[in-house]
Amino acid sequence: MQRRLLIATENRAFYEPILENLVKDRRIEVEWTADAATTLTRVKAARPDLLIVDARIGGRDGFVLCREVLKIDAFVNMAAVSDLDDDEFHEASEGLGLVGRLPSRPVIGDFERLLELLTAINPPSFSAQP
Repeated sequence: MQRRLLIATENRAFYEPILENLVKDRRIEVEWTADAATTLTRVKAARPDLLIVDARIGGRDGFVLCREVLKIDAFVNMAAVSDLDDDEFHEASEGLGLVGRLPSRPVIGDFERLLELLTAINPPSFSAQP
């Protein structure tokens, strides 16, 4: 089943080539936002399977946007881009319920691991075709 990702980043051109094969294989569909306001509007309109928030967006820390998303929909699966060490990441993201994180220079395997985590906590549902 294809997963719908919403990626909040000002660096779309960096991430697109990394995700190209996952999109081609129809494993994911990606929507892009470049600012907090658009991200919040998209989350309100339709909950993504996974929201990935870049480390900085709109000149602010990405964790700030994650907190704003929680106020709108506490059931959104989120991941953050961060190079913080484990302890710092835990401290910064405490209470956000993040599914995982990506390094600032991710490779395809990092995204595949996130999709595996997402499947483990939220298995895809299939509907019978008539």
